[in-house]
Amino acid sequence: SVTCTRPALVTGATAPTITLVVTAPPQATTLTNQVSVSALTTDPNPANNTASITTTVGSGGGGNGKK
Repeated sequence: SVTCTRPALVTGATAPTITLVVTAPPQATTLTNQVSVSALTTDPNPANNTASITTTVGSGGGGNGKK
């Protein structure tokens, strides 16, 4: 779990990008990134306060290229 705090934004402004770098496990798997935002002020569009994306990670192989 990661928590980031951003300064207040004016209505209609775009928040600065937050970049997270993760290391995938060595075996093939599916990773899901879920995000949500909240504010102390009333949000005129709370429907856009969450997002999710799933990524399939293949096995790394990691060999030396020889067969």
